[in-house]
Parts: sequence; C-alpha cells; structure tokens
Amino acid sequence: MLSPSTKPILKMLALLGVAGTICATTPSCRENDETLFIRQIQLPAAPDCVAKPDPTAEYIPRGTLDIALSVRYVANVLIGNQLVARGDYKQTRAEPNRILITGADVHLIDLGVAGEPEISFYSVNATGEVDPQTNGDATYGLAGLELIPPSIGQKVIYNDLLASVQKGQGSVHSYETRFKIYGTTLGGTNVESGEYDFDIDVCFGCTVIFPSDAYDPTIDPKDVNCKKAGEVTLVTENGEIPACIAGQDGVTDCRECQGNPICTPCLSDADCVTAETGNKCVASHCIAT
Repeated sequence: MLSPSTKPILKMLALLGVAGTICATTPSCRENDETLFIRQIQLPAAPDCVAKPDPTAEYIPRGTLDIALSVRYVANVLIGNQLVARGDYKQTRAEPNRILITGADVHLIDLGVAGEPEISFYSVNATGEVDPQTNGDATYGLAGLELIPPSIGQKVIYNDLLASVQKGQGSVHSYETRFKIYGTTLGGTNVESGEYDFDIDVCFGCTVIFPSDAYDPTIDPKDVNCKKAGEVTLVTENGEIPACIAGQDGVTDCRECQGNPICTPCLSDADCVTAETGNKCVASHCIAT
C-alpha cells in the first residue's frame, strides 16, 4: 500500500512521463534544425523574373547589391520541409505539417574588417510556405525576405560607402548575412531552420551599364550621355544578366534609372554639371557630393 508521501512523487513521475512522450514527438520542445532547412538562394530568371521552388533551378552562390540604386537586398530563399504529411482527405483530417514562414533573424558581418565583426543584428518579416513530404524526400517552397532591409542599407552601408567613394577609397565592400528562418506548422508547432551564411558584395554604381544605343550626340553633354530614347532590351551588348530588381544581382540599363546621378555617364566633373545630375565624376559615373 502506498504511503501518502509517495503518491505526489508517483503523480509527478507520471506527468513527467507524459511530458517526455509529448516532447519526443514535438519539434518545438527541443532544438530541431532538421525539420525546416535552407537549401539555397534562388535567382529570379528573366523574362518573367520568377524564382522557382526547385533545387535544380538556377541559384545565387553570392549576392551583389548596388547601393546607389537600392538600399535593400531581397532574397528568394529555397526552404525544405522534412515533416511527414499527416492529413487524410478520406477521413477529413486536416494537414498539420504544412509550414507557414513568418520571419527571420539576421546577423550582418563586415568581411572587410579584421575579425569579421558583427555590425548589426535584426529581425525581418518573411513570407512563404512549404508542404510536408510524402515520399521520404524533402519538399521545397520559397520564403521571401529582405536580407538587408532599407533601414540597415541606408544607415549602415550606403552612407559609409558613399563617403568612401567620394574620398576615392574604393566602391565595393563585402558583407556576410548569417540568418535563420522560422515559422509555424498548421498544427501549431514552432519550427526554426539552422543558420545559413550568404555573402553579399555591395558596390556603388557597379551594375549600371551605358549601351552605345543610349548615347545621343545631339544632346548636351555631347561627349557622353544616356539621353537617346529607345527600347531597353533583355539582351545586353556584352551578355550581362539584366537585373530583375534594379541594383541587385544583374545589370541595369542607364535609361531605366534616369534622374539618379549614378545613371549619368561622364568623362569629367563638367559633364555632371551640364547634365545637372551630381557634380563629381567618379569611375565614369556622376555622384552628388
């Protein structure tokens, strides 16, 4: 016969046994980086500029951001789900293991400084979903998010790089984004991916191109300009990849960004003054000082 003093202990052990069983079958009770994982960063392909949720589709091993055209970097992240499908339409049982992506935590690392210090940590919104697997292989979906949001791009990167360009100290800087993606299953379980590292080379004006058919010798400045009207084609003169997002992972025709000083070609400071876009010529681009 059990004594009164042993009953609370047995009751606690019973509860712990139940809790242990629940945690053994619920990813949110422990660290679990296998349920949701990041495979790669997809490249939106011209002409439709749509990223595909397919691991065999073209991806980006390293990003490029022209901070003179855009102060944010948008990533199409290919994510995998290794949870097994539990829904059954014959028994009207809803699918609990579909994952809805809600956000990401990002560490921004400066690769140009000894020791590669973290210069910022932030959380961003993310959207996407990925179905559970049905045949033993992970299924894939896309998560869209800003690896570099405008607030970080403007305050942390743009101002420093512009100052460097103005001083003639270089126009390219490299950063590493170290990030995790998180979300929730339809069954209410919180899931989080492991960390993924993705480097981004940030430049000032390096993605702007000046095609020969954009030059109009009848308009000032007559020595060099991007004033000739005409259709911008998807095929460039030198075979460069046109950017689906201006300033990101591809080139931008100067005719598509008129009004931005960096899209005005120049041979001297006088060209920038004549064109009334900036007042200094740096690396064949006009910039404001």
